[in-house]
Amino acid sequence: MPSVSHHAATQVRRLLRILLVWFGGMPADDVRPRNKHRRLRVLRTVCHELPAMTGPGAQHSPVVTPHRPGVARLADGAGVLGAVFAALCCAGTPFIVSGLALLGLSFLRRDAILWPLMLVSLLLAMWGFWHGYRLHGSRWPMLLGFVGGASLAAGVIVVHGFPARQMIDGGAVVLLVATIWNLRLRRACAA
Repeated sequence: MPSVSHHAATQVRRLLRILLVWFGGMPADDVRPRNKHRRLRVLRTVCHELPAMTGPGAQHSPVVTPHRPGVARLADGAGVLGAVFAALCCAGTPFIVSGLALLGLSFLRRDAILWPLMLVSLLLAMWGFWHGYRLHGSRWPMLLGFVGGASLAAGVIVVHGFPARQMIDGGAVVLLVATIWNLRLRRACAA
């Protein structure tokens, strides 16, 4: 049976330290994180201790991906905004419908255009949430994004009548909360 390399064992110890510090099970530098802001500061310092790994081990550890500016950083926000816009347009929200008419873009209000736009935007948002998960290691914004996206898509495509509008509005709010949460965690790890 092959032995575990020193580098891999060090990475596992550091990852366990992150988890223990975050959940309050271990004091970091003899200071126990008593509140959320102190935990974020401790997590930020521990995240910087992790070097970027390459090779097969990098796929299994969610916190070792380095921060990459660009499309992945903005994907969840842009995807959520596109999906919420398409869903609210499908629902017939007055200010969006009148804004499209004012700009002469009323032809965009067809389901044949809005459903694919919403689904592609949701896929882009989920890709952004996944990249956020790989950066900061917290799966809760990603799971919350999946729940919000499912509610939004079901409210537009499957459910009709009174509950559809509540599903669309609720899904939009949940997606926005997940995006803000993901952004804060990303900034805490990248700073």
